[in-house]
Amino acid sequence: MKWNNFLKILSVSCMLVLLNGYVLNNEALVTINEISVKSGKLNTLIIFETSAPPTISETYYLKDTPSTIVLEFSNAETAEDFQISRGESLLVEDIRVEKMEDNDIHVLIDLKEQVPYRIYAEQEQTIVELNRIQRNLNGYIIDSATEEELKKWPKKQLLFKEVGIFEEKDMVNVTAKLDEKAITQIFALENPLRLVIDFFHTLYPDPTFRYPLGKLDIQRVRTGQFETAPPYTIARLVFDLNRPKFYTLLSEKESFIFKFYEDEIARVTPAMAPPAPRPAPPVPPAPTEKEVAPPVPTEVSVVPEQVIEVRVRPTVLEAPEVGYTGEIISMKFKDADLRDVILYLGHFAGLNVVFDPEVRGTVTCDLQDVPWDQTLDIILKLNKMGKTIDGNVLRIAPMAALTREDEEQRKLEEVNY
Repeated sequence: MKWNNFLKILSVSCMLVLLNGYVLNNEALVTINEISVKSGKLNTLIIFETSAPPTISETYYLKDTPSTIVLEFSNAETAEDFQISRGESLLVEDIRVEKMEDNDIHVLIDLKEQVPYRIYAEQEQTIVELNRIQRNLNGYIIDSATEEELKKWPKKQLLFKEVGIFEEKDMVNVTAKLDEKAITQIFALENPLRLVIDFFHTLYPDPTFRYPLGKLDIQRVRTGQFETAPPYTIARLVFDLNRPKFYTLLSEKESFIFKFYEDEIARVTPAMAPPAPRPAPPVPPAPTEKEVAPPVPTEVSVVPEQVIEVRVRPTVLEAPEVGYTGEIISMKFKDADLRDVILYLGHFAGLNVVFDPEVRGTVTCDLQDVPWDQTLDIILKLNKMGKTIDGNVLRIAPMAALTREDEEQRKLEEVNY
């Protein structure tokens, strides 16, 4: 009798555990209630109304039908009264929803042509912004939403301070930094294909800046002053593209961070919600161009030399190492300050950097897909400089000074021996 009661209790317990797991699993599902299309003067928005912020694990253009965008939603379902409101659109031809295994949903957006696009969250909505390629524009067009923002703008002028271009093997990061957050407008133009970002009430104080990138289907990056006449002063950032691409935009206080990816990497969509504000990364020195580039920032934290506690005798590296294991980096500079370039490499490698007072020089180089530690050795050798690494502190000094210190240390060890 006792054994039968035990089996009954065990069966009920197992059933409760299974039901609890089922309920928890269903609670985690995000419900897509509606998908609607909103066409503006410049861009088309695909708006997803959901029960909670969704997880879009991948997004890409289909290879078989290259004008179709795929959004892969993880752990999602459609509502019983789910509907798609396509309306009148100059770009979107159809929207389809395919239910996959493991509570995944694929949303396929059929377009008349490929366009640049991004995904972001706004007021509990998930939005796919399609940047329609503008043709035969008759004058400058301002989107309705941008017009409303401009009406509320206080009468003050902003300053476009600098632009930084950071290249990695499978990603390009372009950061535009102003003295305050600006009203922006994004759109695409043809001949050549360009993704354009306009900053309103913003003055670009330097000559036009051009950076020949030639990577990830981005031919070049350009910044300059587009308009100074009333009613708006407009600074402009332009990406010359070989083809339309997915990209991300993160606005952090006064910084606007654009990221472009390799096709395989771009399939993974970054988190919708912006992270907490953090200090802007250092911007690389002026790239190779005849025109003068924006000034190089000096925001990198440098550990003062006098507070470094040396625990072991550093090794002087007089020549490039035989094998390099650093992460791949690409750099193109002309007459850049040596210290700025080394600070840039130090930030890339996660090292603190200190300089001897005599460290000075310039860097002109065009290095593609080179390990960062080899890049550093090449630059140091050309400027007759050397380095020591103690823990996570990189010290840069003239080779003569490091050689002299090494010799003095060797003699001291011989005396003690």
